[in-house]
Amino acid sequence: MQRKTPRRTKSERSLAYLLAFSFAACTPAVLADQRDVLNAQKYVKEVGENQEESITAHFDLACAYLEDEKYQKADDAFNKAVAIEKRVGLTTHGIVTLYMDWAERLVEHYEFKKNPELLKQATQAIAGATLATKRIPLHDSVYYHQQMIEFFHKAGMKTEEKKQIQIFDSRLVAVEQGPLESHEITQIGFALKQLAAMHARALSVHEIHHGTKPTEQVTSDNTPSKPKTIKQSEFSKAECYMLRANQVFSRLAENSHIRLQEQRELIFWFRYYGRKSQEEFQTRQLAKLVHSNDLKIMFPPVERCLGCGRG
Repeated sequence: MQRKTPRRTKSERSLAYLLAFSFAACTPAVLADQRDVLNAQKYVKEVGENQEESITAHFDLACAYLEDEKYQKADDAFNKAVAIEKRVGLTTHGIVTLYMDWAERLVEHYEFKKNPELLKQATQAIAGATLATKRIPLHDSVYYHQQMIEFFHKAGMKTEEKKQIQIFDSRLVAVEQGPLESHEITQIGFALKQLAAMHARALSVHEIHHGTKPTEQVTSDNTPSKPKTIKQSEFSKAECYMLRANQVFSRLAENSHIRLQEQRELIFWFRYYGRKSQEEFQTRQLAKLVHSNDLKIMFPPVERCLGCGRG
C-alpha cells in the first residue's frame, strides 16, 4: 500500500516558498565565491611556494577567502604571501605594496565597519607596511605614508591618522633637507596634493587647463553646512598641503613644464575657493617664473583635444 504524503499546512507551504526563494537568491553569489576559492587554491598548488608568482597566488587566495567571509583563512593566506615575499621578493618595495594592497581590500569590504576582525587585520597590515618603509629610500616612504594617511582618513580612524601624519612629516623634513632628482620632487609634490584633496576638492583636468571661477565659499566652522561651501578648518589643512607641495615643486628648474603647470593650478585652486589675495600673490610668482606679465605668456592657450569631447 502506497503511503500518502501528508498535506502541508498553509504556514508550512509559505515557509517552504520563502526558504526556496532565499536559497535561489543567494546561491549564485555564494557559489561564485566558493568557486573563486577553489580556483585560487588550484592556482596555489600549480605555482608552488618558492617563486614570485606564489606571492600573487596566495594573495588571490586571501582575497577569495575574504569575499567568501572566511576571515581567518583569508588572514592565514595573506600571511603566507608575506612570508613568501620576504623570502623570494626582489625588492623591499614589494612587501610594502603587498601590505598596502591588503589593507585597501579590507577597508573596501562591505563588512569592514561592522566586523572588528577586519579592522584588526587592516591595522596589522598598515603596521607591517610602516615597519617595512624604514628599509626603503626616504622619498619612496613619503609616498607610502601618504597612502596610509588616506587609508586611516577613509576608515575614520583619527588617532591612527594623526600618528601617520607625524611619521609623514618627519620623513618629509628629512627628504627636503637632502638633494632630490626631478622625478623624486614630482612624486613628493603629488603626494602632498593628494593629502590636500582629502580636505578640499581638487580641480578637474579641464579646470586646470582652462581656468575656473570662484565656486566654493570658505565658511566659518560654526556655520551650518551648505552646498558649494567648505569649512575653514578643512580649507586650512588643504591650503597647507598645497603650499607645501608648491615649495617642493619650486625645486624644479624655472622652465620645467611641471613646475609651471603646478603654479598655474595653484592660482586656479585659490580662485576656485574665492581667495583673491592668495590668487594674486601666486599670479605674481608665476610672472617671475616666466619673466613676463603678459597673460598670453603666463596662461598660454591649451590646444583643443577633440578626442575627449570637451574641446
